[in-house]
Amino acid sequence: MKRVCRSTLQAESYGMTAAVEEGMRLRAMLVDARELLDRRKWEISSREQMQHLWLSDCKSLEDHLLSDSLAKTDDKRLSVDIAALRQLIWQNAPEEDQEELSIELPDQIMD
Repeated sequence: MKRVCRSTLQAESYGMTAAVEEGMRLRAMLVDARELLDRRKWEISSREQMQHLWLSDCKSLEDHLLSDSLAKTDDKRLSVDIAALRQLIWQNAPEEDQEELSIELPDQIMD
């Protein structure tokens, strides 16, 4: 889906959202190939077995995702998309919110 974006943050966020969704499916396929996937709870079981590293060259997106407080943007849709990505970064494999980030969490962002 093509969208017109007004800012780099918006474009990078939409790109990251699409990439993360594809990455989650690829991670599940790799875990399934190792015969470790629970197909009823595929998202949780794949997160337990394999870490997903996100790469970004947008420092402002990385700062939004790694911040311990939720920052708002002027665009409401963009705020919702960033909040959804942020939720994945701040959860452990059983989808429990964490107080602080660690390298053991299943989803990590790197610049």
